[in-house]
Amino acid sequence: MKMGKNNKDIEIIKKNIEKINFEISAIKKSISIKNNSDTQNFKFILFKGKEGFADRLQCLLQAIKYALATNRILIIDWRDEDWSHDINQPIDTYFELKGVKNMYIKDFLEIWNKEKNSLTIYPIAWKDFIENPNCDSLLENPIFHLPNQAKCIEDISINKIEDFDEDIIVYPGIQHRTFDTKYLQCIDLSDFVKKKILTFSRKYSLISKKYDVIHLRGGSKKWMGGQLPHNSLVKESHNKWNNADEYMDFLYEKYISESKKREDLPLLLISDTHQLISLWEEKYKIGKRVPNIVSHKLNESGIHKLKKKDIIKTKNISKIEINFECIRDFILMLNSRILIGDEVSLYSNMALLAKSVNIQLIDFI
Repeated sequence: MKMGKNNKDIEIIKKNIEKINFEISAIKKSISIKNNSDTQNFKFILFKGKEGFADRLQCLLQAIKYALATNRILIIDWRDEDWSHDINQPIDTYFELKGVKNMYIKDFLEIWNKEKNSLTIYPIAWKDFIENPNCDSLLENPIFHLPNQAKCIEDISINKIEDFDEDIIVYPGIQHRTFDTKYLQCIDLSDFVKKKILTFSRKYSLISKKYDVIHLRGGSKKWMGGQLPHNSLVKESHNKWNNADEYMDFLYEKYISESKKREDLPLLLISDTHQLISLWEEKYKIGKRVPNIVSHKLNESGIHKLKKKDIIKTKNISKIEINFECIRDFILMLNSRILIGDEVSLYSNMALLAKSVNIQLIDFI
């Protein structure tokens, strides 16, 4: 046996040991909370999702860090209509958490309805609205925000200040966030998602690090008919290109620069905007588009935020499938050799950050 192969085998063994140790840690940290009637000693962080997938992911990583630092139980509430068209659809349709104490929103609300008179909550304004799945209008009022633009979550996580005394902290997933991509390893994709992603990767003969990706974000660009909230901090950045040609040239030149003098590999085109990919194909004639079930509909900042009313007249389309494709495309970016984004979109920026520390949620082999 060659020495090179020995070293490779040792590295594989090391990675497997690290994975096993993490799984053991996850089991130790996990507790059967929902079957435990004594909740007096429990404290919670309720994470209310808002905006697109990357925003949610960043805030989830921040919430995980905070929950681990404070020993709080993390509850993910993504029942809002941007993410879910069925408030009873559990988050474990897509993923579960490991290595951090957590509870399903349904189980948490059962506890809340039984013991809300004895449980304290912060910000106090949430006391009468904690069950609301849609909170956009509430979040326009600062009484529902955490102090100091929510920087307190990070300050508590690094022991800079003490944790809140209240039993429940509501983190509305807006304002300041500091996150660490290493906490992506706390996310365990559901069997449903894993199976569908692997089926897709086999259909297109994809192997991790053996293909490239260009991400074209059209949903936030006014020249593609998209838009961002009026108070978006990145609105100007998304509109620094005057038209689709300028935008595509920027991405094309980046790709040519990074891929030259390297092995030619298949190129995938990922986008939230069917029309933008069509323009790319017509102009450059390179790359294979990753299909989306919603290829004709654009709303607000992309297909991933389509609300129920937007697709109710379209047959054979479900929000579960739309969400799956959103997660699938993120993983396709994670597993690519070269990923080209516009440096503004949080979606591809998050994937680039995770790639920089070799995070993978599932491998294509």
